Amino acid sequence: MRILLFLFIATSIFAQYHVSYHASTIPESPASFAIGGASSASQHVDAMNILTNPALVGFYASKVNMAYGFNPGNENWYKDLGIELQTNSMFTGYKFKNLYKNLSLSLGAGYSFKDYNFTYYPYRETSESILLGLSAEYYVSLSFGVNIKRLKEDQSLATTMNVDKIGSNDNVIDWGLHLLVPVKDLVCGKDRSYQVGDFSLKPNFDFSFGYSKRNISNMKEYNSYSVFYFPDATTTMGYEVDLGFTAMYKELSIKVLNIAFAADAVDNMTYDIYGVRYNGLTKYHENYPLPNTALKLFDNVFGMESSNRITIRKGWKFSLLETFSYGLGNFVGGSYYDSETSGYSLSTSGLLKFINYKFNNNKYVGYVLNGLQIDYNYAEVFKGQEYEVEMDSYNISIKLPF
Repeated sequence: MRILLFLFIATSIFAQYHVSYHASTIPESPASFAIGGASSASQHVDAMNILTNPALVGFYASKVNMAYGFNPGNENWYKDLGIELQTNSMFTGYKFKNLYKNLSLSLGAGYSFKDYNFTYYPYRETSESILLGLSAEYYVSLSFGVNIKRLKEDQSLATTMNVDKIGSNDNVIDWGLHLLVPVKDLVCGKDRSYQVGDFSLKPNFDFSFGYSKRNISNMKEYNSYSVFYFPDATTTMGYEVDLGFTAMYKELSIKVLNIAFAADAVDNMTYDIYGVRYNGLTKYHENYPLPNTALKLFDNVFGMESSNRITIRKGWKFSLLETFSYGLGNFVGGSYYDSETSGYSLSTSGLLKFINYKFNNNKYVGYVLNGLQIDYNYAEVFKGQEYEVEMDSYNISIKLPF
């Protein structure tokens, strides 16, 4: 029950003068939260997802040249507790096509700032990220990325308790992998389509796998009593399956229908198998290592078995005409009961493509209409529970014609 976790954190601030990097591992994107928060193997561009898996910087660079995602206002997590969350995330990249036969390379770089503010208790946590990604495409696409991240927390209330100021400034490195297998293209050929009247229908069937590690470091946060705690370190493995088809009519091409299922298994390695947080008693335990991940590919990722420290995030997404998407999912395990999520996305992509085909005769305007996409994403988290959360974001992406 998430509310008990936050109450425990709040109590710890007063009783033990202890705070922790719990916010640094909350999924950032409302579009992903609509499907339970599963995003490590994402196939569709969402700039906020690069924080979940840095490899997506390279993978997304193979699809668009730049993107910017942001919350239009502070997301109110548990309004009664005054918890606010806001994320700004962006990246740019370029795809070098056909360097050798069918080999293409994509390079991407990104920046993100995440602000988590516990307003009722003067506690604030921020993370600032520089991300780099590389993607190689040769029949399949393999991407790698790193996130050089600075975590900062401030518990200013401690200054009124006649103790040293509590907080920390830690540098950590996240890293991740992303694999995309275009199953239909490999089996039937990339250009295989079917003629239906005046339309050509081109099916797609893609499988992707993601692996990432966040806050992996033996650095600790200290308080005035020299008690240290690990930042919340996680290992995530997940996959996504996409199935749909694109309709082509003369020069107009729109993905008419897409159905996706995504699942992530998230191991919070700062907790033992009983859900108890690892910690040391004095600063002389500085070399106490993080445990190895408890994730098992078939049991947790594909079997979707949760535990006291492993959370399963999964959901479905249905998309129509590159204009409207609806998602529903849930997450369970770790500190969560079975919590339902849902949400929708509105996109300009399909509409702009149609306008370009129907009304535009200028090729430069056509570059903009075909390459610009603006998405609005909305999600409800902890649906039906007392502390239901509503969150939204915008994502703007641009694909250049060269």
